[in-house]
Amino acid sequence: MSGTDFIGDLAQGALTARAVEPAHGEGRDDGHTHESVCLNCGTALIGRHCHNCGQAAHIHKTLGAFFNGALAG
Repeated sequence: MSGTDFIGDLAQGALTARAVEPAHGEGRDDGHTHESVCLNCGTALIGRHCHNCGQAAHIHKTLGAFFNGALAG
């Protein structure tokens, strides 16, 4: 690799990462959804779980959380 090839590799990596997770690093992205209604039944959320169906209020949406849940299940 020459002295300037790493710049192209760095740019390519950044563009690929942006294509995979376009909103990462912008605003409020901590790996959870922040919904005001239950994603399962549509009931207004009060607290950490839906009081109607029991669905968790915050759903993990990162790839790491997905694989963690898959391995735990």
